[in-house]
Amino acid sequence: MRRKQQADRLLRKFRKGLCTEEEKQLLMDWYEAWHNEDMPLAEVDFDLAEQEMWQTIEKKSAKRIRLNPYLKWMVAAGITLVTFLFSYKYYVTHSTDKLENRLVVHDVHPGGDRASLTLANGSEIDLTSLKPGESIEQDGFYILKKENGQLVYTAKPIKESREDATDMVFNEVHTPKGGQFQLQLPDGTKVWLNASSSIKYPLHFGEDERRVELEGEAYFEVTKHNHYKPFIVQTKQQEVLVLGTHFNVNAYENELATRTTLVEGKVKILTNNLASSVVLQPNEQSSLPKNGTRLAVRQINPAESIAWKDGEFVFNNTDLKTIMRQLERWYDVRVVDLDKFPNNTYNGKMKRAVNLSKVLRILELTSELKFTIEEGSTADKGKQIRLIQ
Repeated sequence: MRRKQQADRLLRKFRKGLCTEEEKQLLMDWYEAWHNEDMPLAEVDFDLAEQEMWQTIEKKSAKRIRLNPYLKWMVAAGITLVTFLFSYKYYVTHSTDKLENRLVVHDVHPGGDRASLTLANGSEIDLTSLKPGESIEQDGFYILKKENGQLVYTAKPIKESREDATDMVFNEVHTPKGGQFQLQLPDGTKVWLNASSSIKYPLHFGEDERRVELEGEAYFEVTKHNHYKPFIVQTKQQEVLVLGTHFNVNAYENELATRTTLVEGKVKILTNNLASSVVLQPNEQSSLPKNGTRLAVRQINPAESIAWKDGEFVFNNTDLKTIMRQLERWYDVRVVDLDKFPNNTYNGKMKRAVNLSKVLRILELTSELKFTIEEGSTADKGKQIRLIQ
């Protein structure tokens, strides 16, 4: 009984956002160690679970913290919480039709690698249907889809290239809601494009700069060139000037600000109205509010901003409305009356390769809210999320 009471207190702290960083990390450790979607409840042996989870957590925690008796109590309490989660899972998967109707019947699969390529002549190619190994020829380049799905530009030998191949010819890659894509630009720069985003770039960069235009979100690994040919990412509000570095730009129209996160190297950011500029160092993020003119900079763990590239959702005191906008883009759904949602914040991480119902269940578990997935109206079409409690 005492364990149960202690576990309940810890869970309540987590729900209220009062856990320490060590407590939150420990909760994530045991959750990751034992959240197995394919394991039936009847197969769970909690005595064995306790032994194996101890081994897993101690290995993962060895470099981060030194477990003390208090933390060991938390792990022991965590076993009770594991029991609670499996009981919750059992309830969800074996409960009434009401719950099935609420989240499962209209469930939504996660997004995937989907994009289209618009060529200079206006023709559009569905990159999803382009088979690995297939290529397109255009203005002195072979555009090849590799086995890993990445789109790569390779220059033709000089004798095969057009004499006027230096013309400013543009391509554009666009991902829909529920899509993402990787490509390698003609200069070798690698780009990861998030859902509902687009990037426009020339086949032949100019002599003075390598400029691309971005809408939405992308992560860049820029190929180094000399100081006379910087790489520039242009968005609606700002431009990011780099030489060779790794960074992420989030410039969605429906977000509250344009955010640039630096992983390594150095970048200079300049607002389009020339009112403000900053130079970012690694582990820094700039923020430019919508309709704002001044850039703000703060320290950040860049792993949170680029988690999407690695197939994860990561929440660190993330507000519910921001989470819902992410779900809209990744699952291609609409959130009904989003402006009326409460200002709850969440901590944790989960894989993006899961159905929408699972994400919503976890949000429900760590709050008092309830959601439903339903068919949209004739006008809206598609699926939609509604807050019902």
